[in-house]
Amino acid sequence: APLTAAGFAVATEAHIGDAAEVIAEVAQRLQVDAIVMSTHGRSGLSRWLFGSVTNKVLSLKVCPVFVIPSKGEEDEAEPKVEAAKIG
Repeated sequence: APLTAAGFAVATEAHIGDAAEVIAEVAQRLQVDAIVMSTHGRSGLSRWLFGSVTNKVLSLKVCPVFVIPSKGEEDEAEPKVEAAKIG
């Protein structure tokens, strides 16, 4: 609701697959200008063992990615994602 109130068009989609690859595919299909993702607070060994969706999206280089640190939400399974077409 806050994004809609600010004048952004908002749509929800559900997909099955590797989270980072799906995010990249949808970003390309929608021709977004940027992706904004939160991190889940993992670091070091935990990130190495479980991977990082945010890091993988960054490595796929489909568009600029803005990473926002979480506020201690270390138990989140996946990051929150917003994509925007600017202009």
